[in-house]
Amino acid sequence: MPAATDPHTALRDATRSRHERLDSSLRIAAPDATYADYVGHLAALLGWLHPVEQHFWQRTWPARLQPTQRSHKAEWIHEDLRAAAAAGVPAPPLQDCTELPDTDGPQAYALGVLYVVEGSQLGGRMLYKRYSQAHPGGSFRYLAGYGEALGGLWKDYLAFLEEALDTPEAMAQACRGACDAFDTLNRWLAARGQMA
Repeated sequence: MPAATDPHTALRDATRSRHERLDSSLRIAAPDATYADYVGHLAALLGWLHPVEQHFWQRTWPARLQPTQRSHKAEWIHEDLRAAAAAGVPAPPLQDCTELPDTDGPQAYALGVLYVVEGSQLGGRMLYKRYSQAHPGGSFRYLAGYGEALGGLWKDYLAFLEEALDTPEAMAQACRGACDAFDTLNRWLAARGQMA
């Protein structure tokens, strides 16, 4: 586990190579990516995110984590897929991933998984501007994410980590959860043809 004491730095350091591999290989991040590429990515991502989100939010979380605001990302994807189908860009067949991080395990581990899910909202905002300009008729609800609330929700999540990951063991569990989340997501997206 990284020697850093604050959770954000520890998680970022523990997952750096995995995060870089994902960012550098995603088909939707390629300069020539199309709206159909976005739809294909969403269909694949949904197979991983839906079961992860479903298990994660069945746990009991304190209100300060803001579960009501954070627990609808799969719905945003469905919204985009419905709009794409109506515009004549149907999604590939949907399939649930079966190799997932253990969000039913220790709370600290689950919070590491959430680091990957919540962090994806930061990258999504960068792609949102590009895609919405290049494809003005498309629906990009997932990339729009939290909208103007993004910065505040990210800071609140990091503050929650500071409280919850208060021992070296908890920090190590969170780092394992984040690494497992990146590993399973990378493998799943690659298997679904979404990595270059």
